[in-house]
Amino acid sequence: MKSIKGFIPIIFVTVIAAFAFMSIYTGRESISKSEADVAHTSLSSQAELLYEFKSIDDLIKNADCIVVGKVENAEQFMESNMGTYKYSFKVDKYLKGEENSNQIDLYEGKDEVHVGDKYLLFLDSWESELYPNPLHTSIASDISIIKIKGNSLLGDSRIIGKMDKEQLIHLISKSPLLTVKQKKSYNIKDKAKDAEDLINSSDYVVHIIPHSVVKFNQNVALVSFQVVNQFKGDKLNKRILPLPAKIKAGEEYLVFLRDDGASAKRLATRSDSIIEKHDKEKWDAMMDKLKAKKEINEDSVLDTVYN
Repeated sequence: MKSIKGFIPIIFVTVIAAFAFMSIYTGRESISKSEADVAHTSLSSQAELLYEFKSIDDLIKNADCIVVGKVENAEQFMESNMGTYKYSFKVDKYLKGEENSNQIDLYEGKDEVHVGDKYLLFLDSWESELYPNPLHTSIASDISIIKIKGNSLLGDSRIIGKMDKEQLIHLISKSPLLTVKQKKSYNIKDKAKDAEDLINSSDYVVHIIPHSVVKFNQNVALVSFQVVNQFKGDKLNKRILPLPAKIKAGEEYLVFLRDDGASAKRLATRSDSIIEKHDKEKWDAMMDKLKAKKEINEDSVLDTVYN
């Protein structure tokens, strides 16, 4: 059988572009939309072949999850020329992977899948505090998306051969490669128990004013900012970070970050790591807590204004 190569999934290219762009422009005062578009397009176009598939066994081995189900909804996710869409996929059957939900978020290019159609999918998965749910995308859209029509299959003949749906599902379900797990660890914390837990879960607590916000997609923006106060952690040198897309330039925020061990800064939790000054009750309560901790242990808190 000829080898079949798959490309880096679109959603992961977007994330790679965001973090690479952040590294390139650290220290800059602002980011223009045109610069972000150019960087994103350039980095995306340079995506190299990531996997080489020689058989269906390679798909089974490399997939984080294998599912059978139906596309129920579609919405545009990213406005770039890559045209990424977010699809709501109802899972009828898991052949591989943790059965956490019967509804998953599937990210694919326009027309890779269609609402109302059924598919067997070999998927890569990824998690981030910047997204409300795990992200899923085909490990190689040209071969790992198999359309189901009744008991018939529409897909790459080098993968499905002359098998029908039941035969392919049986082959996959009996494969010893289903036990092969990809080494991934995200340690995502959805929500802190209380203010004390949020502070303790953070390596950095900073009061910021964004002055440039470049939206990458519905969830993520690349934000350059001024640090007004830092309440926890070593001096934060990077002033450009991927943050939730709801961030607005000129507003004030408390941001709770953790160090992921690879010199990158991530939100401490998925849902409550950003406190807006407009949310007066939460803002005042947290500021009181941070100031109280400062008084207790002056050495553990920085109170430096960066110009």
